[in-house]
Amino acid sequence: MKYLGISDIRIESGVALIEDNKIISAISEESISRIKMKGGFPYKALKEIEEDVDHIYVAGIMNPPFFTRMFPLIQ
Repeated sequence: MKYLGISDIRIESGVALIEDNKIISAISEESISRIKMKGGFPYKALKEIEEDVDHIYVAGIMNPPFFTRMFPLIQ
């Protein structure tokens, strides 16, 4: 079974692919976007994993706080 883990923490985000309890790959969003401490949903890192998965797990905060939504430049 293949599992896809998605973390969208405010400071850092990334994805990980796990198969049979072993990490196959893990990619941080900041390594793809080249922006230090890039938060939010890891769209670019997710595009790097081109595998069929059985389960998807999401950890973190999906929506930014109200103050951050008002000023998208600080995201």
